[in-house]
Order: sequence, then structure tokens, then C-alpha cells
Amino acid sequence: MSCAIRSLVLVLLFGLTAVELSYADSENGEHWAFRSFAPIDPPLIEDARIRTPIDSFVITRLDEQGLTLSDEADRSTLLRRVSFDLTGLSPTPEEIATYLADHADGAYQRMIERYLGSPHYGERWGGHWLDVAGYADSNGYFNADTDRPLAYRYRDYVIRALNSDKPFDRFVHEQLAGDELAELAGYQPEGQVTAQVIELFEATHYLRNSQDGTDSSDGNPDELKTDKYKVLEGTLQIMGASLLGLKLQCARCHDHKYEPIGQHEYYQLQAIFYPALNVDQWIKPKDRVVHAALAGNLARWKEDNVRIDAKISEAHQAYNRWLQQNHEPSVTVCKDQFDHPQSSLTTFWSNTAPNIETPLGEVAVHIDTEIAPAAIIAEGQLKILTSGVPGDRALSTKQAFDWTPD
Repeated sequence: MSCAIRSLVLVLLFGLTAVELSYADSENGEHWAFRSFAPIDPPLIEDARIRTPIDSFVITRLDEQGLTLSDEADRSTLLRRVSFDLTGLSPTPEEIATYLADHADGAYQRMIERYLGSPHYGERWGGHWLDVAGYADSNGYFNADTDRPLAYRYRDYVIRALNSDKPFDRFVHEQLAGDELAELAGYQPEGQVTAQVIELFEATHYLRNSQDGTDSSDGNPDELKTDKYKVLEGTLQIMGASLLGLKLQCARCHDHKYEPIGQHEYYQLQAIFYPALNVDQWIKPKDRVVHAALAGNLARWKEDNVRIDAKISEAHQAYNRWLQQNHEPSVTVCKDQFDHPQSSLTTFWSNTAPNIETPLGEVAVHIDTEIAPAAIIAEGQLKILTSGVPGDRALSTKQAFDWTPD
């Protein structure tokens, strides 16, 4: 990897502490992404516009470029910017009136806190995490775009995490090892669970965000194995991008040209995830379901399913009865119940079409015999005997009729 020696000032505010992150000389083997934050003092300048240490860095850089800050926005414009930035929504009339009427010290901070406390904050900023984590409601593997019916639970987990100010280290732990944490919290299959355990299982959907076509494979062993490895590789790609800020996928085939990742390191990392995505003990996406419910909820869910299935069955039966009594007007041109006493199938049917002597289909059907392939009337029903020989088969009515609508 080659990288020019240059510095990047990254200014963050933790209380009143600013930090600096610098690109390192690649010849020293130190990559900028792995350097720890180090506290630095903000530039000492006199300017009435400085309200936080970040302002000192911004104004200093603008001065170096011969630029200056824009005029301060009016309160309505500022409120609108904050609302869109934190919630993705325009401010409501009530929110505008509240802020414009608040002239006491700290009005801006109170307005910020109101938006940070809005449930829409988690929806807006959770969306950024869902993007880098590869969230989708379907498997998205070429044409194998089958549904992920429970993916929404991971989406809601992320939103709740943002809105509840979940610590980032805990946020990461739960997504990478939620199932392990659930066992430590006392989870046992078929046992009662807590809301915390359910949330831990929802978090581990992070490891299922990779494209996955293994539900729709055509059965070719080599292709199926490739599809499985694609899931494993996609999981590493998502993890590298969302947690490390690195592109890992190139190191599958060679040492990475631009990131400090060797091919052997890539497969060392893959080995960590392999037990969860073992290609030799593969579980298809639709089968990766854990039934975990609060006490009594699972039993009620099963009872509800039985009741709903019964209602669906009743509705189908009622609909079929209605169809028999309210079918569209029609003219019957051919009808055979195959229940005439001592009748022969050859009375009305033939293995050739009218005016055509060649037998229909690729394999001729024998009529009124049990030499397969054959068709015969037995006990008031049409009896079909198959031979197992491939090829189309057909019978035709002896009566020719025109069924073109008027």
C-alpha cells in the first residue's frame, strides 16, 4: 500500500476536548484508521463568534483560505435545519411556536434536546446505520430476491437503540454476538424468555444482512456451495465497512492494494464467522427462525393461528358454496361425470382428435383397458393408469364443438 504523507484534522467534541487524527507514513507500517484519538488544544484566536472549541478550528481554516463564516441564520431557518437534520421532517407549527417564544438562555439547547428526544430521531439516524449494515427486506441475490419477513424486527431494534441512547459498544456486541449473550442471560430452547433475550436475537440479524440466494438454488452442488460462500463473504464485507471503515473484499484473492489487509488476515477473520455460517452445516434463510416469546405469548400465538386457520377454511368453504349458486351464466358444450352404468369410455372419448387418425400426444393412451398408459371407467369414476414413460398424453371428445364466445 502506498499513501502520501499528509495530515487530516478530525475535530470532535467530547465535553470541551478536541481530538486530532493524522495519516501516518505507510513506510512505518501504521495506518491512519487504527490510530487512537489524541487530545489537542484548539487554536487560540479572539473572535466573538466562537462558542465551542470546534468553532476555533473552523474559523482558523476559513481564514487560511481567505473565507469567512456566513451570516447567522434567523431562528426559523435554524430550527428548520435542525429539524431536518435530526428527524428528517419539517418542524410542526407547534414546534416553531415553542422555539420562537423561548427567549431565555439555553433556548437553542432545549430545542436540540426536544428533537433528540423525538422518536423520529431514531428513525432518521438509525437509517444511516441500516444503510452501512446492508439492511434489506429481501434476500436480493440476483433473481433469488425472496422475502425476509422478520427483517423489520432488526430495523426496529436499531431505531430503539438510537432512541434509548444505547452505548455504542453494547450496540456492536449485541449485533455480533446477541445469541451468545442470550444464552448468558439464561435463554434455553422452548423455555420462557425475557424481553431482553428477544431483543438480543433481533440484534443478531446484523449477521443476516448479506445477500443470500441459498433458498432458491437450483440444486447444483457447486453453485449451492458458491452461494453459501457468497453469504459468508458478504457478511465480512458489511462488517468491515460498517465497523472498521475498511474494504475487505479485495483480500479474498490477494493482499489488499489500498487497505492494510493481507489475504491470510482476511481468512483469519473469516474463520471467526465461519462457525455461524458453516457451509457444511448450512441452514437456509427461511429455516433460521427461533421461536422466543414472553411467558404465555407463544401459547396464545399458537391458539390464534389455529383459530385464524379455521376461519380461513370456513371462508373458503362459504366462497365455494357461493360460487356453485352464483356462477356466471354459461352454456354447457361438453360434460361427462363418468358415472353412467356399464358405460364405455370409448362412447364419448378417443385417443385421436376428430377427423385426425394419428393418436394424440407423444405416447398413445389405451382406452377401456388397464395396459398403461390407459384410461378406463371404474366404479363411476375416470381411472388413469400411468406407465412412467416420458412424453405428453391426451384424450379428445368424439364430439366436435365450437366454444368460441358469441
